[in-house]
Amino acid sequence: VETARQHVKRVIVAVQPALVPLLKNSGGVDETISLNDAIPPHDAHLPLMSLPLALDIANDAELAAPAWINPDAERERYWNQWLTNMFTAKALRIGIGWRGNPNYRKDASRSLDLEHFSALAAVPGISLISLQKGPGENEAFSAAFPLTIPPALDENAAFIDTAALVHSLDLVVTSDSALAHLCGAMAKPTWLLL
Repeated sequence: VETARQHVKRVIVAVQPALVPLLKNSGGVDETISLNDAIPPHDAHLPLMSLPLALDIANDAELAAPAWINPDAERERYWNQWLTNMFTAKALRIGIGWRGNPNYRKDASRSLDLEHFSALAAVPGISLISLQKGPGENEAFSAAFPLTIPPALDENAAFIDTAALVHSLDLVVTSDSALAHLCGAMAKPTWLLL
């Protein structure tokens, strides 16, 4: 998005209605609208994943962008305090996600069972925090290893709390899902399970 900013006068991002609150204060974005809204006058319209080709970006250095999704400052303070209260300063705080949307045609090749995180949970000095929402979310309550479940995560808007919580984590380990894309847009260290 920042690279687009160097080539255009105004950047408008159209997203699913549920994502508007998350993206309304995104870096480099002049306006965030719902896909259901009328699109304002524009010179070019293309999917976000087509930006590298449209802007002739050909190498990884140019693709490595600064964070462009910024969490709500008040929610960030809340979740940072929650983490401070929950864990010792010495613990490495790692967020995990294991399932994507089951309606995606290739979901079986990307989603995994929560039990696959048991080896990571056994590493000394780390604390695992569930970032799983939607399908698979209830699996966290019966995890066979210590897993902290944040209360009331994203009850008011999609990813709004997740983004604020992710900002204060040391690392996220996730399947190839919306969570992985959120972390990438926030420039958060993320291990993608493929």
